[in-house]
Amino acid sequence: MKKFFLLALVLSSLVAAGISHAANYYVNPSGSGGDGLTDATAFKTISQAQSALSGKSGNNLYFKCGSVWSSGLYIDWSNGVIGAYYMDGSTPVVGVSGSRPVFDGQMTRPGQYGKLIHVYHVSNVIIQDLEVKNAGPLTVMGPVLVEFNGAQYGTVRRCYIHNSTDFGILFENGSDHGTIQNNEVAETQLNVLDGGNGSGNYGSAIQIRGSDDTLVTGNYVHGTGGEGISEIWGCDGATIEKNTVVDGGTAGIYMHSSKNITIRYNLVYDTTETRYRVWGTPGWGIMVGSEESEYCSNYDTNHYIYGNLVADTLVNLGSLNVWGNCTPTNTVIVNNTSVNGTTGVSTNGSPTVRNNIVWGAGTAFSGTSGSNNLTSDPKLSKTSGWSSLTAGSLRGPEFALQSDSPARGSGASLGSPYTTLLDLANADFVNHVLSTITNSANDIGAGPYEAGTTPSCGDGSCNGDETYVTCPADCPAPPETDYITDVPGRVQAEDYGTGGEGVDYHDTEAENLGGKYRNDGVDIETCTDTGGGYNVGYFAPGEWFNVYLNVTSEDDYYANTRIACGWVGTKRLKLTIDGGITSTLSFTWDDGWQTWHSVELPLGHLTTGSHHIKIENNLYAGSSGEFNINYLDIYPSGSDSTTPTLSELHVPNVPTRMEHPSYSFHSSEAGTIIYGGSCNATLYPNAIAGVNDIVFDFLPPGTYSDCTIQVVDAAGNASSILAISQFNVEPYIGPARIVGSLIGGMQLLMGQ
Repeated sequence: MKKFFLLALVLSSLVAAGISHAANYYVNPSGSGGDGLTDATAFKTISQAQSALSGKSGNNLYFKCGSVWSSGLYIDWSNGVIGAYYMDGSTPVVGVSGSRPVFDGQMTRPGQYGKLIHVYHVSNVIIQDLEVKNAGPLTVMGPVLVEFNGAQYGTVRRCYIHNSTDFGILFENGSDHGTIQNNEVAETQLNVLDGGNGSGNYGSAIQIRGSDDTLVTGNYVHGTGGEGISEIWGCDGATIEKNTVVDGGTAGIYMHSSKNITIRYNLVYDTTETRYRVWGTPGWGIMVGSEESEYCSNYDTNHYIYGNLVADTLVNLGSLNVWGNCTPTNTVIVNNTSVNGTTGVSTNGSPTVRNNIVWGAGTAFSGTSGSNNLTSDPKLSKTSGWSSLTAGSLRGPEFALQSDSPARGSGASLGSPYTTLLDLANADFVNHVLSTITNSANDIGAGPYEAGTTPSCGDGSCNGDETYVTCPADCPAPPETDYITDVPGRVQAEDYGTGGEGVDYHDTEAENLGGKYRNDGVDIETCTDTGGGYNVGYFAPGEWFNVYLNVTSEDDYYANTRIACGWVGTKRLKLTIDGGITSTLSFTWDDGWQTWHSVELPLGHLTTGSHHIKIENNLYAGSSGEFNINYLDIYPSGSDSTTPTLSELHVPNVPTRMEHPSYSFHSSEAGTIIYGGSCNATLYPNAIAGVNDIVFDFLPPGTYSDCTIQVVDAAGNASSILAISQFNVEPYIGPARIVGSLIGGMQLLMGQ
């Protein structure tokens, strides 16, 4: 009996030892339905893709732009991206060109339990660049467009999510550390809005429940029969920031039975569109409350509401015992601007209410009136017409203070974290183009501005924070000493903007550690790269700086960025163009602080005129991962003359008994791989910009010293040939041979 158990144990071990290889897979209704690894062999159906990837961690799944799917998607594998791709010639490119892939539930309750995209009990899944719509039917509550259930470290970003009889995005049941970023979510809880027979009105466009440490940022939420954004039922820790919420049926932003929630820098308002007024009146604006008695002893506490702009709701700002269960404690409501509405601020208990503008409401305060609040005309940039707002018609600058506003300089010093406010003069909440101002003593409500300035670009005067880049109509082009570079051309990193700390750069210490070229906090040192000069050095995680461009010809551009690093581990560079489009690169080389590599990053389509690029070390502030930057060569995509650079990362174990050994290398650019010598990898014809993991075709036992790799980019530029370090393949003992030997041995032992 023990002999048979031994055989079963060996067999199960062999099965478990199979190679799991992370890869990009593609889904295209016009594909061949093959292995999914190329556009031509793409999976044809969602069920085929799910069957191939189910439970296999580390795989990405991309849907062809313009494709439409009527079935749901169930994700049960960790560490993967679910997104979009398009074709650049014969090369699949991750991202959106034209229309996003569409998941259309057609109001027929597809998917797992009515969840159109359902991520279940797995971690590190990213949903991006999709359109997800029509979760129903109308008469049923419960359908969700995108749900994470017990799935930690999940992300939903850059998606258009709309039309659901209940929820848009739902993170629940321990889906901790989630991120919901830069999505448009609209027309949810239609069973209330459109005459369905749903029994309640608590569904949300974005809801977090029973999950901790969530970030909800930069989303545009509009038109819901329930709440716009809500955090409920035992959540601990969330940041709700920089969102625009219009026409939240019952509330714009609503927190209850949760604790340690920060709500900041959001724009919330109601319009004259009565369809979204499920009470017959506008819903609440921003509200924290208590609905569930079981959470009274440990929740409904420590909520921080600051820097928000709210107009024309039932209660613009509130902290209330909603259903008579328990009263929220330690709520802080400071430096908000409230305009019109039935009630400006409504509270019970003893919250902190200070430095708010509360203007035009039927009742300014219900409950505590706090201190240092302004209730007379604050002289905002927008002076009338608040009640006739339409969705998308309001921008942050309309809340900015006029030069003679009584709110200027009248607020009490609040201290951290309330010293950072929105730069309302340049904010665009609908498009999520936001910046902040830091000041030691905050003004009331709308934030600090220089005396005598106005927030309007186009008034003929270069005011306050306006610059040639943000307002060329008013501000003259600065001289060359202010470092605006004509492109196509080379932008030197050390020629960043002159606005100073927090405006044109952020550095973690005030000293120029390199001691060269300029006398502020950015660290500049002598550079030994070709051409000499200087480079930005000691560039630490969390640090950033802006460079300014004058584009002389409209085109699609890329930046060939020159980087050096002697730090072991993963580093991350992020470029943000004009505060919107971003381009990122992760890299691992560590061969020296003056050993330079060229990496190519797309900048997208740039029109003629002024633009700026924020260059950022995108690892978490305080972590390790410094690197140096010399320059960015910025040229139209069609004029690429940069050759890819390759470096070896992982060689097959020496010796290896695997007939299909794995190998890793880094390429600075995407392109076609040319294999040389005795090695080939037909399943891996293309390289990505970054780390490439490949598996060689069958290799018989022997010594391999002639294998090479070369990458040719889309412009035809060929890298130098990378010689793969020598490795050995020893005779392979496969499962059949092991099993045969075991059976033969057992027959001997058993006398057969």
